Amino acid sequence: MVTSSLCTEYQDKLDMVISEQGVIGWGSLIRGHISKRWREVYKLSRRSVRESMRDDSLTWLRGVIIALWTYSKELWSQRNRVVHGNQESAQESKGFQTVCKEVIDLFQKYDRDNYMILHISRHLFTRAREEILAMSSDGIVCWLHSLPERL
Repeated sequence: MVTSSLCTEYQDKLDMVISEQGVIGWGSLIRGHISKRWREVYKLSRRSVRESMRDDSLTWLRGVIIALWTYSKELWSQRNRVVHGNQESAQESKGFQTVCKEVIDLFQKYDRDNYMILHISRHLFTRAREEILAMSSDGIVCWLHSLPERL
């Protein structure tokens, strides 16, 4: 049974650790900068459950830090994939946009000066720009590679 003195001691330690963590920084908690007093609060909370229990507070604290690091690394990885486009769909979209832009640039150059490309390769520009842009990404890449030189 939990006594009132245990509750008061627990509340005092909890207030102290919350204050200390505030000094360290709550944002730093995710990076593993955690007050050592959390261990004391944990021990006190477990004492009310079982008096004869061995001291597992250090194991608990290590587990908390590992869980925080794992969580923050996964959070960072997720944000990194979104920001840098490492998700497959984002990568495919970026790749498709890149080859489409290259086709548009080539057609604009060709429209300004169709003699910039050898006569033997001019047949590649007889198809409409929209027709080439309607191809799959692989089809557009093949069209681009069929040009003997990049303009």
